[in-house]
Amino acid sequence: MDELRKKVLVVDDKPNNLSLVTSLLKSLYEVLLANNGERAINIAQEKIPDLILLDIMMPGLSGFEVCEQLKRDPRTKNIPIIFLTAKTDGDDFEKAFNLGAVDYITKPIISKELLVRVKTHLLISDQRSNMIRLNEENARINENLENEVQKRTIDLSIALKKLEKQNRDLDQFSKLLSHNIRGPVASSLGLINLFNRKDNCDPVNLDIINHLEGCTIQIDEILFDISRILEIRDTPPDANTEEIEFQDALDSVLQKVKTKLNDTKATIIINVSDAPRVKVVRHYLENILEHLLNNALSYQSADCIPEIKITSHKENNFFVFSVTDNGIGIDQKEWEKIFEPYMRLDYSTHGRGLGLYMVNTQVEAMKGHVEVSSSIGQGSTFSIFIPYKPLSIQPT
Repeated sequence: MDELRKKVLVVDDKPNNLSLVTSLLKSLYEVLLANNGERAINIAQEKIPDLILLDIMMPGLSGFEVCEQLKRDPRTKNIPIIFLTAKTDGDDFEKAFNLGAVDYITKPIISKELLVRVKTHLLISDQRSNMIRLNEENARINENLENEVQKRTIDLSIALKKLEKQNRDLDQFSKLLSHNIRGPVASSLGLINLFNRKDNCDPVNLDIINHLEGCTIQIDEILFDISRILEIRDTPPDANTEEIEFQDALDSVLQKVKTKLNDTKATIIINVSDAPRVKVVRHYLENILEHLLNNALSYQSADCIPEIKITSHKENNFFVFSVTDNGIGIDQKEWEKIFEPYMRLDYSTHGRGLGLYMVNTQVEAMKGHVEVSSSIGQGSTFSIFIPYKPLSIQPT
């Protein structure tokens, strides 16, 4: 049987009617036959014909009941049904259309009328199917367009936020240069004006030279800080990354601050047993740990022995390590300010106020973020979130 031929199910309890309709249709369509309503429903559900010619008056299930059941079934509800009837009652025709029939043919059957109506409703059904398919395709296209627009919007939003951050950084560097370099430059110019060029042996000249040296060193330190920051900002995120053991990096840093740990008689508690191998920029990670440990040791009450806890865990897609101290703490309203360059909340300690800014900059360069929790007099916790994925399996 040709698979491309349309399937027409003919339902009638009279063998003569089945034979007549079959003889008219078999050269054009694949004809399926059913002599009662129950069999018609089974064939329709199994074969899914393209059209059904359905007699109204049958023993058992009537044509109306068969139509009603087929229209309730999602598999068969869209099959066009043409009723075959010897009745000419207008109420029956109205009921047929209300049940979902597309047409009716009165008996005795006129061959040309049957062929034309079958052909017409198969064509309409094809057009309807094409419209449904086109609507579905349009819906998919629209959905894809919406998804693409949404993706582009998100990408644009990310790009705009990045640009805004770059503009803020540029503004910040401008202020940093203006504010921090202007001071030592102004001092240098003032000292130069005081320099006694007529008498090089003037004892004041030696003090002026010493102050000029201090100003020059200060400018050099500022320029060095800026070069470090720009180097981090300009380095691609994945450049210089390597797989390392977190414990190895921590051990290296603890060795660097060993003298300060001993001098302050600090107690250090480490619980990083679940620390995985992580893919990071090693010297960024070690710098971050060193800054956090130095801060934990430095910002202490005079009568307090430092106690530092270093812990780690995995959270969602991040490896998290935390440094907790029992120091002087930070007022919550100052939490965001501490990550700004040259921001110092306590001038009793040595430093230029760049440590936490560098920590935040290096963490962001590794696509992570920093969280802080602190209370005045209770200490602080700095938690570093670094993106984590299972890395290559190491040989045992």
